[in-house]
Amino acid sequence: MSFSSCLAESDGDLVLDTSVFINLSASGAAAQILEALPNNIFMVDIAAREVREDSRNGRSDADTLQKLIHPSALEIITLDEHGLALFESLVLALDDGEAATIAAAVGRDAIPVIDERRARKICGEELPGTQQASTIDIFSHPAVVRALGKDGLADIVYAALKNARMHVRVDQRDWIIEMIGCERATGCTSIPRRQASG
Repeated sequence: MSFSSCLAESDGDLVLDTSVFINLSASGAAAQILEALPNNIFMVDIAAREVREDSRNGRSDADTLQKLIHPSALEIITLDEHGLALFESLVLALDDGEAATIAAAVGRDAIPVIDERRARKICGEELPGTQQASTIDIFSHPAVVRALGKDGLADIVYAALKNARMHVRVDQRDWIIEMIGCERATGCTSIPRRQASG
């Protein structure tokens, strides 16, 4: 089963949400992934702060973030006046990181990379012209596949599923199962057991 990344034909800027960065960090290959992508990668300071605060849960995501903050890998940005206004309207329904990620992406004419169903739904309804991407779109990007190889990619996808409980959309599940195998898929909470076991 193939899954085509919506980013495959795009070299537009990407703005990563908190949960997306955590997924990349949990994969153990965040630096390789970001280096492989042809896109400029950004994170809004509000989402970056969430990553740093989340480190109290015993994960090393904040350390990974600190190592990657550099204009050539990942740049931290702030919201301008228009971005803040959009943020204030979105944050009524979304958490701070998601609202800030969407607002920053719109302000930069960039692609917000968000996984949570509610955030994707609200972004689609409130900003229907905004292209969205997900963590799986990053993992399945042809440049990332080439850089990591099929076996390497399978291992990092599985690590993100196990270590960060990465969200997987329904249309992405078959690709995930084929990538990591049924045996590993059955142990992932993001994939229904009946689907993972075939």
